[in-house]
Amino acid sequence: MAGYINRDGVVIMFTKINVLQIFRDHLFTLTDSRREKGWTKIMWNRIFWQDMALFYFVPLVVGILLAFFRVKPSGDVINVGLIALTIFVLLLINVIFLIHSVLDTFRSRKTENSESERKK
Repeated sequence: MAGYINRDGVVIMFTKINVLQIFRDHLFTLTDSRREKGWTKIMWNRIFWQDMALFYFVPLVVGILLAFFRVKPSGDVINVGLIALTIFVLLLINVIFLIHSVLDTFRSRKTENSESERKK
């Protein structure tokens, strides 16, 4: 059984992956950084409601309307969508590897500089 039992005897699942924290962090990206000096917490009155509508409400309404009118995409539309999604995911993975290699180069240069300073 994954998880642990808290003091009330309830089994707590998903202790390593906190999905609520991921959701909170995503909401945090929708805040207006120009109005908030520090990046400490989410201020609900400072969330861009236009962004909230664009990323949550519009897709929800479009999905409900498509389901209500029983719109089924053709096979070609599904194939093009899957190809586009695959290319996008591969580009994101490529960016992750690029960032990792740049960080490795930066760390190795930093350790080389610190070792050369110790020898002096």
